[in-house]
Amino acid sequence: MAISYRTVTRKVMAGEEKGMTKVYGVPVRSKFITFRMLCKRIMIQSSATRGDVSLILQNFMDSVIEYLETGHSVQMDGMGTFHICAGSPCRV
Repeated sequence: MAISYRTVTRKVMAGEEKGMTKVYGVPVRSKFITFRMLCKRIMIQSSATRGDVSLILQNFMDSVIEYLETGHSVQMDGMGTFHICAGSPCRV
């Protein structure tokens, strides 16, 4: 499946390329999917009830957050790796 994107031009604010202009691809979001919508979709595709799906997903998210808060990375095959990322605001 192709991902829709648009290009944006930004000035590099730090490092060796400071002051240079670069073009970046930025994904275009078409719609926000709510937790409830996600639970319903999984319920339709499985034999679990919406309540069961909701409970499992909530426990999944709580577990990921707990691992992240203790300094771990969480790898999900086919989805990517969750990790804590910190930065400072960029002054424009």
